[in-house]
Amino acid sequence: MKKHLLLACLSTALCSEVAFAKNSTKVVLIGLDGIQYEKLLEANTPNIDKLNMRVGYTGGAKGGPSEQATFSGPSWSTILTGTWANKHGVYNNSDRIANPSVPSMFKVLSDQKHSVSALVNWSNPIRDYFTYDLPLMDYAYYSDVKHENLEHYRIQDEKISHMFGRALDRHNADFTFVHLDNVDDIGHELGFGSDYQKGIELLDENVGTIINEVDKRENEDWLVIVTTDHGRNPNDGGKSHGKQTDQERTIWIASNKNIGVTGDQTAMLPSLSDIAPTIYEYLDINTTNLMLDGQSLLVK
Repeated sequence: MKKHLLLACLSTALCSEVAFAKNSTKVVLIGLDGIQYEKLLEANTPNIDKLNMRVGYTGGAKGGPSEQATFSGPSWSTILTGTWANKHGVYNNSDRIANPSVPSMFKVLSDQKHSVSALVNWSNPIRDYFTYDLPLMDYAYYSDVKHENLEHYRIQDEKISHMFGRALDRHNADFTFVHLDNVDDIGHELGFGSDYQKGIELLDENVGTIINEVDKRENEDWLVIVTTDHGRNPNDGGKSHGKQTDQERTIWIASNKNIGVTGDQTAMLPSLSDIAPTIYEYLDINTTNLMLDGQSLLVK
């Protein structure tokens, strides 16, 4: 029956409907490293401003088993697994492999027959923490060269944002993780200031490049999520992070879909652990056997 329908649709409008029915739902997760929420609000970011944004937190529950340092390693691992460090096992940037019994989105989606890819500037997540997932990816790119100055980070972010469209055309992955790093490195070297703000605005242009590629895709229904992994330390002008100050724990999550908060809508904030469950719901993934700490943010 399916064969006959496919043959019949070649000369009718049904053909596009049949094509749309297969792998038409797709996700891009854009990670912008180290962007303080308050500084984002001060910058000119027309592309991010078009998205629905929620303020949230990283660092787990203070004083509880899930508390983790507000470093990039633990935070990106939480984003990619939907769990905190007491489950995924990445407690700092120097850890070399995540707990393989807690699967990343790459593993979960691949097992469910979804194609996955990654283009990242900071290589640790896919080079180290989830290196065992590399064979599952249809396409993986990570920058593994020593950048000599901040301009190199900027160029790499721009390169990756343009690579996204080409990778999509060639591999058509259902889920793509994109990581851009320039602003975090500006923060570490210079702290808050005009360079930091300019870096945010350049990143917004990179986000626009990626979203423009998504908008070109016909007969596909895309979930776009843009987030940061941590805030910055207010006591040293934004040069460091890792502690549990309110500013370092503050993150934000933006999407082209309606997103809310979990649990008590008036009391709770979304967290980085909610991103993976959101993507799983959007792609209709059964999460019964996963040890997730978060919940989907999608608003019906």
